[in-house]
Amino acid sequence: MVAESIIKSLTEKILEEPEKNVGLLYSGGLDSSIIGHILSMHFNVTAYTVGIDGSHDIKAALENSKYINFKRIKTIRIDEKDVMDARDFLISIFPGLGFRELSIKIPFYLGLKNADEKTVYVGQGADELFGGYKKYIENPKLMKKDVIKMMIYSIPIEKKIAEILGKMLKYPYVSKNILEISHNIPLNYKIDGNTRKVILREVARSLDLPESIYNMEKKAMQYGSGVTRVLRKIE
Repeated sequence: MVAESIIKSLTEKILEEPEKNVGLLYSGGLDSSIIGHILSMHFNVTAYTVGIDGSHDIKAALENSKYINFKRIKTIRIDEKDVMDARDFLISIFPGLGFRELSIKIPFYLGLKNADEKTVYVGQGADELFGGYKKYIENPKLMKKDVIKMMIYSIPIEKKIAEILGKMLKYPYVSKNILEISHNIPLNYKIDGNTRKVILREVARSLDLPESIYNMEKKAMQYGSGVTRVLRKIE
């Protein structure tokens, strides 16, 4: 019933969109595959994946996109110069960004920059709300702190980047109903032993997505895209 409620809430939020042609920042992972699957049932969706050649995210996106009815998938293959240019641009707008935030926002920025559609969906929020990070296994209370940080710090930065690029961001996981569901479900629906995002894996099963998606291990964007490795090299 909880999985069905999440699917219903995500679908209702997505169906508020008036545009028929939309983009999705797609890593090939659990969170963005759920959003992509629901989107593809109602809209013409282009999936955008950012990464260096041979990166985890490009491989995962090309493999798992076969199970989702995307209009097209566009891989944005980046190199050291792309990362440096993106870093310099982001620092010019947000001088206080540290290494970790830069490594997260660079692939985000490059994905948005290359999107053709004005409206672009993202899977942000699923990890913080449903226990996606390893650190939550030992300290689940960090989820609440990270949700607050996401709402007051990370999302405003992302929305500013989108505004500069003339894009409209959509966050289906960060909606009133999903926030309420996350707040009210027991912890073992999020983390059970070493398994994280338990309920979202059930959502993926309910949507008939394959095991390669619903049992996929979390790979943060900065690592999956290869951006952190490049940044460490050039810093």
